[in-house]
Amino acid sequence: MQTESYSVFDEDGISGDFFKKILPFMPTFIQVKIDRHLILKITDKILSQLNLSSISSLRDRFEGVAYYDKTLKKVGGLYTIHKLLKTEKFEFDINKDCKEFIINDETFEILLFKFGQLPKLNVSNNQNRIVVMQKNDNCFYFCGVFEFNKIPKKLLKSVSFVLDDFNQLINPKDFLENVRHQ
Repeated sequence: MQTESYSVFDEDGISGDFFKKILPFMPTFIQVKIDRHLILKITDKILSQLNLSSISSLRDRFEGVAYYDKTLKKVGGLYTIHKLLKTEKFEFDINKDCKEFIINDETFEILLFKFGQLPKLNVSNNQNRIVVMQKNDNCFYFCGVFEFNKIPKKLLKSVSFVLDDFNQLINPKDFLENVRHQ
């Protein structure tokens, strides 16, 4: 799962490019809230894996907080897609990368980024990307789908590039409608 983001932050910690290039598209994004029960389940699995007894002991360790944030982000991104597609019961393994999702026999990579930043797309594979933004611990937005064939040829030789033109994304509602009718 790609989770890199690029940003030049202002004093509020939000990229000026984010306001210009992504915020205008937010009305088209689909919001998904993660319920408290799932967050507690994720937290319990993390505590168990790290052999810790409480969330406060996790917060005492810097690497514990970073691991918690990273795990919550990747599971939250995966849950967002599961919930919107109304798939069977959501199961997750925090030891797995959670970077791919198969829809109608097509494999998509999940491209996650944080609110206030621009997503950075790795061009190492030719999969289409499901773009998901994390606003906070329990709020995610399905932004749309980026088709690999829309990457300019000159950028294919680079390792990655900043996805800053959300006009290139397939509208999330259109994508879901198409998937449900296949």
